[in-house]
Amino acid sequence: MANIYDYLKNMGQITFEDNPFNEIDNAILAQTSYTYFDEIVGIEQKMFTIKQVSDIYFTFHTREEVRRRSTDIAKAPILLDYLAKTQRYKYLKMGFYKNVIDLETTSQFSAICYELPHMIYIAFRGTDDTIVGWKEDFYFSFLENTESQKLSVMYTNKIIEKYINKKDIHIGGHSKGGNLAVFAGAFCRQEYQDKIKVIWNNDGPGFCKKLLEKDSYKNIKDKIYRIIPQSSIVGLLMEYDVIPHIIKSNRIFLLQHLINSWQIEENIFLRAENLTNEALFIEKSLTTWLEKIPANDRKRLVDSVFSCIENSGYETLTQLINDGIVAFKKIKLESKKLDSKDRDLIDELLNMLIEDSKDILKARIRDRINDVSSKLPIPYK
Repeated sequence: MANIYDYLKNMGQITFEDNPFNEIDNAILAQTSYTYFDEIVGIEQKMFTIKQVSDIYFTFHTREEVRRRSTDIAKAPILLDYLAKTQRYKYLKMGFYKNVIDLETTSQFSAICYELPHMIYIAFRGTDDTIVGWKEDFYFSFLENTESQKLSVMYTNKIIEKYINKKDIHIGGHSKGGNLAVFAGAFCRQEYQDKIKVIWNNDGPGFCKKLLEKDSYKNIKDKIYRIIPQSSIVGLLMEYDVIPHIIKSNRIFLLQHLINSWQIEENIFLRAENLTNEALFIEKSLTTWLEKIPANDRKRLVDSVFSCIENSGYETLTQLINDGIVAFKKIKLESKKLDSKDRDLIDELLNMLIEDSKDILKARIRDRINDVSSKLPIPYK
């Protein structure tokens, strides 16, 4: 099946005037925002074409170097390179880039603005490879707003003010970027909400219940276009009241979170009928676990867990994954310093996941046996 790169091969020479902006274009711009544009002088204050940005970026980096990077997120500039070679994208403008990583406020935030012929697309970067970025994601379960969410509102107000009465506004992002897009739409200036046409949430986490009850959120709820893969984990975290478009991926489990894995037919993502059992059990386990933790204890628990990771010497998720069992041992050693109550809560979550996974495995085996049995030839009588 096709992915976003196949889409660019098939649609790359067709302009937006001939084939309007669609859900795949949204995902492509959200994915491209994972590129670090800090070396593009002036991009914080003005616009450049995508081709100009790509040309400048690859004077600082070789394509081979980017391809050797260890994660799909780090390889985002390869997508930028593809876009710069297409009629559909290369003359689109992008700019007003903002990038913030603040350990003291637990904030990882980045945004960029794309100018299309008939619209503006504000893209918020999702969680990057930094541990502080993932820590902030967990803050969504107990805070009504995080530092990144506040920055997303400020950024959106600034962009809409610049383009008000000129072009329609779309806001989007992948992973945490999808959450920021919804939050920015809900809490930007009230007079700007009418200017927003669509809020694209690409497998982004939800919110605490209090936020969904606010009028400012209800005002934009119908504008949210929510996309999640069959085995979504991130997109099922926390609370949501918008029915998602469930789509197919060619990867398994957590790897379905990657936009590059989402399957395409012409100019839409392939739809799936239901979420997988794996996604449902993770969502159920995490929700049940979080509900057992009083709201005023959640920050302390999250801070404790991530302090173990940071005190073990890890600054990025890649470092953590690459160390494998060594990382686990280091973190386990640090966890012994935690309060006994926190240790018990973490152990409880792990036990829940193990027990639920056993049930799923048994169900999978039963389904497989029944499937094979149904295909066996009928014995001769």
